[in-house]
Amino acid sequence: TERLRWDVGLRCGRAQQVLPDLRQAYEENLLDEELAELLSRATYLAGDQQAAIDLLRRFRRRLSDELGLDAGPRIEVTERAILRHELRIPEEQEVLGGSWTAAVIDRPEVVSRLDQALRLNQVVALVGEPGIGKSTLIGGFQLPGHRVLRVRCAASAAPLRLVHDLLASLAQGPSDAAAWASLRSALKRWQAGIPDPIGASLLAEDLLADLVRAEPTLICIDDAHHLDPTSAEAISRAVVPVGSARLLLVSPRPTSSVPGEVVGAEPTGMESPLIPNVVVEMPPLPEQFSRQVLARLRAAGGHERLSDDSALTAAAGNPWLLDVLTMGMPRAGLAARMLGGLSADCESGSLRLAVIGVPISLKQATGLVGSDVLEQLLVTRVLTVASGTCAFRHSLIAEAFCREASQQELEHAAAEVMRRAPAAGLEPLDLAGAVELAGALMEDRDIAAWALAAGRQALSGGGVERARELFDLAEQRAGSELGMIGSARLGRAQSLVGEGDLAAARDWFVRSLRPLQEVGADEQVADAVLGYVGMMAPESAEVPIVEAITMWLVERSRLPDARLLAVLDARASTANELGDAAEPRTLELIEASQKSTDPAAAVYRLRGSWRLEYNRGASHRRLAPLAGAVADVARSLADDGLLVRALRNHADHLLGSGRAHEAQERHAELKAVSHRCRSAQGRWWVALMETERALRSGDLEHAMALASAAFSTWDRLPLSLRSEALTLQQFIAAFQAGQLDMLVSELVDAEGQFSTSTGNSLLPEASIAVTAQLGLLRDTHTLRSVIATLRSTTRSWLDSPKLYLLGRAAVFAGLSDPWLESQLERHAGCWVLLGTGVATAGPVDAVLAGLAEFRDDHEGARVLADQAQLLCDKMNAPFWRTDTDVIMRTARNHAGHDS
Repeated sequence: TERLRWDVGLRCGRAQQVLPDLRQAYEENLLDEELAELLSRATYLAGDQQAAIDLLRRFRRRLSDELGLDAGPRIEVTERAILRHELRIPEEQEVLGGSWTAAVIDRPEVVSRLDQALRLNQVVALVGEPGIGKSTLIGGFQLPGHRVLRVRCAASAAPLRLVHDLLASLAQGPSDAAAWASLRSALKRWQAGIPDPIGASLLAEDLLADLVRAEPTLICIDDAHHLDPTSAEAISRAVVPVGSARLLLVSPRPTSSVPGEVVGAEPTGMESPLIPNVVVEMPPLPEQFSRQVLARLRAAGGHERLSDDSALTAAAGNPWLLDVLTMGMPRAGLAARMLGGLSADCESGSLRLAVIGVPISLKQATGLVGSDVLEQLLVTRVLTVASGTCAFRHSLIAEAFCREASQQELEHAAAEVMRRAPAAGLEPLDLAGAVELAGALMEDRDIAAWALAAGRQALSGGGVERARELFDLAEQRAGSELGMIGSARLGRAQSLVGEGDLAAARDWFVRSLRPLQEVGADEQVADAVLGYVGMMAPESAEVPIVEAITMWLVERSRLPDARLLAVLDARASTANELGDAAEPRTLELIEASQKSTDPAAAVYRLRGSWRLEYNRGASHRRLAPLAGAVADVARSLADDGLLVRALRNHADHLLGSGRAHEAQERHAELKAVSHRCRSAQGRWWVALMETERALRSGDLEHAMALASAAFSTWDRLPLSLRSEALTLQQFIAAFQAGQLDMLVSELVDAEGQFSTSTGNSLLPEASIAVTAQLGLLRDTHTLRSVIATLRSTTRSWLDSPKLYLLGRAAVFAGLSDPWLESQLERHAGCWVLLGTGVATAGPVDAVLAGLAEFRDDHEGARVLADQAQLLCDKMNAPFWRTDTDVIMRTARNHAGHDS
């Protein structure tokens, strides 16, 4: 069927379209005579005679050298035809058959406006009523100096479907084909496991951006009013920033509220993040041109029952309607006219394809209607082929076919589609129209099963809102099927994570656990646990439920080792919220990883060792080599997911150890790995680290610009996490700018508002430190109380910043505290981190120097101050170097020494 499609494409003048697929197929089957003959024809018809001849001669030599055979007569015949230029190069036509060609007429005024608009603007819209000739016009439109890609949107298309079509069009060579294959492979992998809507979007955007940058490109998007949000978002991120790229959005629906200059029309709008700079209207044909079209139609056999004036009045300048009316068939008879002379199987097959309503691959179409029917529909041009997919030559045709059929015929066609769908390999979302039509004939359980599969597909492509709707439908139709109920709730939770609604997601993760546990769906229970623990609320009533089910998973031991270790690792990481539970859980992880033979076990064992020290409040100097060892093992396993986390931790600890240059090297590696594995979290961490470096260097304006850009660019990540990072960075900038009065009130207002314990735990100490520096701490009672509270708690990963902030407060309040000083000495030589990679707050030695002055250890204080300032120079932190002088003067004043 695939080879038949290529042959039909060559005969219909579509050599350029079939060439990439043919080339890839031949490279995988270099001794296939039929493929060699087809590829040589395609190469010649694409305009390269010499390459076609060379290909056939290489095939002959390869066949002789490897198999000792001579090529068959078809190779000789084709070579002779190519040498003599006997192969006809047909002209590709957008539409054939009937009288449709007669309705096509040049629209030079519209072409001129489009050309002008696209030369001056990046995103241009072409609007006009259905059937006015927009698709025909863009089918031949060229923009000098640009390759032109033409794609068409479909209603109810799967997320990123249009981007997939674009990538297929762009994949012209083996390397690009490999990039395209990596996208398909990744999507299948995500659909088979935990959906990753953010990763899917990133992968599509990266590939599209790389391919568009390679050559100036004009992308024509027909039926842009059907553009799915995920494709629109990906195109806006990947294509619009490329200055040489152009977008032409073709829509039959003028709406409202699009800003920008308007060419030939009032402003129009589309529900899309792609906002046109300019709108070009395609008006109805003027009467004189309509009469020219009418004359052609009459010459082609148009009937005389309608007078010219009646036809012109009814069509109102619309060539499609003029064609339909003049040929004697109202629009309601369109299917009969187009299918006239074809078999009954073609009629039923066409209705099945119309029920689908979206372009599908040739392989899928063959499974749905059969190769004979598909061939007839392609040759008669009821269907067209582009980028490996087939569709009706105009969206109005599918609508007309469905409108002409009776409700019973539609239901049975939809039911037949559902019956054939598994064998045809149709994607679940492609079946949305069929499910809607065949719903009365389907069991609730079947609808629920389809909704689950479609929801997972939508989620894997980034369509989180659509996914949530489908998972809701699945639960409604699941009845008492606990497995389906649990799967639907899990999917809804994952959709809510994609939408950034963590509170609701947490609730739905918990609600999915019991039904999934009841049916023994260990893998999905693990998905729910892993999804939940990343957003656990401190002292939440849900924690015991998740803990009990996690232990159930561990005791059953039915998960693969790597999966079980991931659950134990997540459980250990969330123990940070539970205080004393952290160490036993981490020891449990280490024990399990020691028993496991899985290659990933080494990573989890080292992570466990690192986490033990981390939770005990070890210094960055002690933690850095442990985090580096985790990164080394992750590299050796080529596990980019583990490596991203390991590099983030290693970079943090190197920075906290005052090793800025090495931290920058890990930052660069994290940037490369995050790009390679399309990790949104990793790329966000990279953006945070770049902001931190700018803050540390004192370039506050640039730092805040980077912080705002990170907040806006990574809107895929939950708002609460982005807001917390931005707020912490703004606090540090305000502190360095000397805006202490404003900072005190903002710190007080922010207490308890952060979504993580890190931010909330540091705010009280930060408030006291700034208040003391302003001289507003009237007595030291509050400070002593906070120090006493910290002294009575278990050591934790927050020790370093808490001790530093309280140490600053003590210096500015004139309070000597031996315990506080002894605890800070464990972090001597370190740099203070506020949040992982978010912001930093100077050298610990500066505070230790101030506290040493209270003990009259002037020599020790001087040495510590010198060390602090040397570290500031090494870290390129001029503000904190000056801050060290401020701390020393304040300490000497309180101690009664000369400053």
